[in-house]
Amino acid sequence: MPVAVTVAPANRHDKKFFHPLYNKIKQLFRIGPFDNAKLLADAAYDATDIYKELHYDGIKPIIATNGRRFRKSSVPKDKDYGKRWAV
Repeated sequence: MPVAVTVAPANRHDKKFFHPLYNKIKQLFRIGPFDNAKLLADAAYDATDIYKELHYDGIKPIIATNGRRFRKSSVPKDKDYGKRWAV
């Protein structure tokens, strides 16, 4: 069940829409620091600014690693990672 939606051209990167969608969700649900809260996302969201915002809000990022430069791509070992398409 979608809780926030943004429609954009296919040539725009997913990461550009993280902050607007995340802010909509925080407003709708009045999200604050939570114990054991997680954000599940694919490698498109592997970015420092996203990690910082999640850390500030007390949300654990479960995000695949984007294999750019000298890093290897990887998938998180968290048991919930496969549920990232669900709300």
